[in-house]
Amino acid sequence: MSDVQEGWTAQEKWAWQRLAAGESADFNAYEPLKRELDPRNAEGWSPSRQLSTDFIKLILTHTSFIEEIGSNGLVITGALITGEPLNLEDSHLGFRLWCE
Repeated sequence: MSDVQEGWTAQEKWAWQRLAAGESADFNAYEPLKRELDPRNAEGWSPSRQLSTDFIKLILTHTSFIEEIGSNGLVITGALITGEPLNLEDSHLGFRLWCE
């Protein structure tokens, strides 16, 4: 699993550490907001607040990551998810997924 994490960005590693510990990945604490950001517009979001859809898909579908997700599920706040659209249609998650 650590070989997979080698390709992750610093913020993805930070997010996973928080999520695996059963805590939320709150990017407002990771990089405090200096201004109001529009979640419908990528402009103004610094790279340190961005998570890739590949990262999200991996932690939602790879057994070794799923087994580490605590009872709180995945809670991600203040991040911009970038990349291909995240399609979870017909997916069944055994835990809560909350992105704000």
